[in-house]
Amino acid sequence: MESQSERSRRLRQATGTPPSISALTKEHSRIGVRRSKNTGSSPSAWIFMLCFGGCLILLLHSTQQLPSSSTYYEPLESMLPSLQSTVGWDEQNPLAIPKGQAPNLPSLRTNGVDNQRKGYGGHGDRKHLGGFTEYDGMGVSPHTWKHMIQDYGVHSLLDVGCGRGTSTAWFLMHGVDVLCVEGSHDAIERSVIPDPATLVVEHDFSRGPWWPAKTYDAAWAVEFLEHVNVQYHFNYVTAFRKAALIFVSTSQWGGWHHVEVHGDEWWIRKYEAYGFKYDASLTTQVRKWAREEKSWANNTGPDGKPHNAQHIWLSMKVFVNPIVAALPQHAHLFPEDGCFLRRGDDGEILHKECGTGKDAGLETPLAHGFRPLALNPAMDQRWLRHIQKHASRLYEGKEKDEASPDDDETSAIQSEPTRPADLLRKIDEKNITDILPLHVVVWPYLEHGIRTAEHQHIEENGISESSYLRLSKDMMDFHPNVVWLGDIGWGFPWKEWCQEYTKHIKKAKNMRREKGLPEQWPIFIVAFTDGPSLPRCQNVEAEVGKANVRYTSRSIVYNRRWNEAKKWVETGEKLNMMKSGIIYRHMPLVVRTDTVKFLEEALRKRNMTLADPVERLQRDVDVAHYWPHQRDLDKVGTVGSLLRQEISKLLFAFGKNTNFNVFVGLKGEAVRKGRRGVASDYIESLLETKIVVVSQRDRWEDHYRLMEALVGGALVLTDRVLGMPAGLENGTSVVEYDSADSLLSLIQHYLTHTEERLSIARKGREAAMKKHRTWHRIEEIIFGESLSDCRFQGSDSPCPYVVHGVESKR
Repeated sequence: MESQSERSRRLRQATGTPPSISALTKEHSRIGVRRSKNTGSSPSAWIFMLCFGGCLILLLHSTQQLPSSSTYYEPLESMLPSLQSTVGWDEQNPLAIPKGQAPNLPSLRTNGVDNQRKGYGGHGDRKHLGGFTEYDGMGVSPHTWKHMIQDYGVHSLLDVGCGRGTSTAWFLMHGVDVLCVEGSHDAIERSVIPDPATLVVEHDFSRGPWWPAKTYDAAWAVEFLEHVNVQYHFNYVTAFRKAALIFVSTSQWGGWHHVEVHGDEWWIRKYEAYGFKYDASLTTQVRKWAREEKSWANNTGPDGKPHNAQHIWLSMKVFVNPIVAALPQHAHLFPEDGCFLRRGDDGEILHKECGTGKDAGLETPLAHGFRPLALNPAMDQRWLRHIQKHASRLYEGKEKDEASPDDDETSAIQSEPTRPADLLRKIDEKNITDILPLHVVVWPYLEHGIRTAEHQHIEENGISESSYLRLSKDMMDFHPNVVWLGDIGWGFPWKEWCQEYTKHIKKAKNMRREKGLPEQWPIFIVAFTDGPSLPRCQNVEAEVGKANVRYTSRSIVYNRRWNEAKKWVETGEKLNMMKSGIIYRHMPLVVRTDTVKFLEEALRKRNMTLADPVERLQRDVDVAHYWPHQRDLDKVGTVGSLLRQEISKLLFAFGKNTNFNVFVGLKGEAVRKGRRGVASDYIESLLETKIVVVSQRDRWEDHYRLMEALVGGALVLTDRVLGMPAGLENGTSVVEYDSADSLLSLIQHYLTHTEERLSIARKGREAAMKKHRTWHRIEEIIFGESLSDCRFQGSDSPCPYVVHGVESKR
């Protein structure tokens, strides 16, 4: 019968794991006792054995007291496995989840192989480390990563062997709780991860095992397994034991320190021997996603080249670790709504969100934590810019545009309770007669110029059009009635933005102190970004007092997403606009002044003015949807546009199968040019169309198209809007559709009920012009309401049908 110690010794030999100190001392004690029985040991023998055991303990303990990785250099020949203790790992239950967190062992430094690395990174690293490049598109697949979040429900991820952190940074900037473990000291010193001090663990798996403190939804390891000899597998497999899903790529060719090059069959057999379950279906799906991305025409990485993702579509394998996947904290994996809707055409079950529809009160809704994280294209752009900025020798020169903040607080700093500054108190009390016009310092606009459409339309134009505000030209404007406005939508990841803005505030505060001016003043932080977010900058609050910082957000709906089974969007839920005692105000997009100028000119050619009943123009086009059907898709931003594509497809068929005149396609410019300029053919088309169908992005609400369609005088049909702009009401000033069938039904109804259509179009145009001009929005941000609202205009005034804000002031 094999004894416990013999089983332990055999297991350690199989895994290459050195015995623990306690195991060694127990083993020697057992041997000593056996000798005493066989030989009748003397007291001197006992003393000898005790001394021997004590020396051994001291010797083993000393091997763990290693010099700093930044100063310790030794010949490569001395590289041996560590005798690190495996406390927290149960050798009697090797498949169990390791307890706690293992201590990390940083890499030891050498100077003997740098000249052999050629183009690979790893300066000062041992030969089994490094091997990374500045940026390797063959291991990058944002399309796959998005599906991991949306389809598999990944909320947290352990990135094993992350190199410089390209993948870690992507997951971080898309809201995932991510941690990287990397052995190369050179890679960590050159990391692109925004906060490597807290998001990266330096550990060399040749020195011993390591695992994180908590379990993760997934572990991701690309270009890692082939670098680690099999005798060290135990050391990193213990980290995988704290992940529910394991995504690994393997090499099928040689390379820098590729010491484990095998076919898929070997790796599958090996990992299943370690207790993980290979999932062929998930593997096929992941490889398919990576291949799809490779084939896209608009697939461009930070280096200006397509994501090849070869390591993923060629060799990635997905394993399930049932012991972690079974834990309740990972029950959100593989999300899918569970309430029955109906059977599809092929007999498949179609679902709806529980707690919605006619049976809403009879169904328990799914908790928010069980839904996938919300993603948006601004997160993608933020990551691209970040990698371009921080990874050397990458393609430079792309103009920075909108970014998306993280939806969490930026600092543990707590500001002291304060009263609003005198100026802000007057604003709140509407006692503003003697403080107008307010000077407005806008950042980053003042430092970097116009970088987003909102800088141009809402901040620069809105402030300039308002009679009650003045756009400051100096960051250090010390006018007694000055307020600051910070727009988080460009230039930095959210936390970096907060830090940069705080630097300017500190500088102004110090100069105010020197001049004897108040050190607290009103600061408005605005979020016009796409993704749902309620950002907060506690660093700014700490400088000027929480009571003097106000927040607004454009995007206030989360969990809006595309449902492939239904071929429609799920509308999501509205955010709670109170967070941490702060009330956030909703600030949707606006009617652009340049759009109204072009409208005025187009109407003048028709002998009409903005104040005339524009909705009653002769309109020969029955229905228009300004999104390509098949052609010109490369000219628009197609991320999150499945609803738009579905509607264009639907209306294209509708036009072919009926006698209605339907336009589907582009007019004018799309993307950045369309957001910053106006094309006359687009304005002409708006004036020639009876019904304009608009559709929002799959993952967020609000867009400029809604307001543009309204001011053109057509009846506007929009998909469901949870955060409907003020003054707009379904069935009164705009009409909502919630399915393909309802859209076609509504179109046919309103094309045959002319007066009803014209009445809704007129009220929609009035609401857009009366409440949603650029100066309305900026005044609402600062004063809490619009001051330029026509209330004080005479009966002969054309207000609100005016081009400029001065025409609607009090």
